[in-house]
Amino acid sequence: MNRIDPSDKTLVEQLRALAGVSADTNAFDIVREDGRTIHVRFSPGSTDSLDVKTAILEHGSPPRAVLAGYRNGRREGPLLVPRPMRLLLRKETASNREGKKSGVDHEIQTGDPSFDDEVFIDTLINDDLVRAILASPDARAAILSLLRDKCHTVRIDETSAGEISLDLVEFTQPAPDQARGARIVDALVRLAASLPPLRASGEAPPMDHQAAASTAGCVFGFLGLIVTPLVMFGLAPSHCVESDGEGSSLVCSAGPECCEPLWVGFFAGIFLSLPMMLLLHRMVRGKPNSSTNRFILQCATLVVFAELGIIVARLWR
Repeated sequence: MNRIDPSDKTLVEQLRALAGVSADTNAFDIVREDGRTIHVRFSPGSTDSLDVKTAILEHGSPPRAVLAGYRNGRREGPLLVPRPMRLLLRKETASNREGKKSGVDHEIQTGDPSFDDEVFIDTLINDDLVRAILASPDARAAILSLLRDKCHTVRIDETSAGEISLDLVEFTQPAPDQARGARIVDALVRLAASLPPLRASGEAPPMDHQAAASTAGCVFGFLGLIVTPLVMFGLAPSHCVESDGEGSSLVCSAGPECCEPLWVGFFAGIFLSLPMMLLLHRMVRGKPNSSTNRFILQCATLVVFAELGIIVARLWR
């Protein structure tokens, strides 16, 4: 097997060297001296992506005190948590800060200013529980190290597999940092070792109803893009439609009944969407991504109402 040298290597090549695998291996494990296994999956392409993860051990670290306020007081031992927790951490952006400043987005604060100013915590679980999970200074330092090493997102227990995973998107660099791979692996191991032991509480994880509504709005908008043209052409007066070998088109000059009702319905739909958009502006708030979900919902509302206006106008005439 052709072993590789980590000198002057890209990040994936550094990780392959740490694992002791060949240069053409895209899925491999790095086994540490303490027995912890780091799973790596490389997806090559125009922008290479890496998925690096390790398991969360229920008793993988010494028991520690839970912050007061979680389940009515302090206690020792494993934290009872809804699984999966879906705790995502990423670099805080200007958009995140603006969303919090406006009162639309809510983000949990750990009480560590250097961490809170740099890291955005995206989760729906209990605030005190998140503070307990991130109570260790070593855990917060490891997360900061990973994000500063250009890990896009640190995901803690996002799926039922019970793992800490890292999202990395790689671009070709003329002089890649030769210590980066080892730093990322070390920081991931430190993070896993610094988390308190976890135990499933049996509770269902919180649902993100705002995100679900945003997804539903996009689905309805997409379906409208299919249905609206079918209604526009299928129910149009025959003299309003001109067909050739490549398709059909509306002939607005054939009469006012051809296109004018559609324009009326279109603008009426937009006008009628405004109260709903104002309602969404007031109601959608209080979650980590409320500003994004609100924008998506408002756009979807505008599109769906415009589509409905066109459909109703064609049916009416």
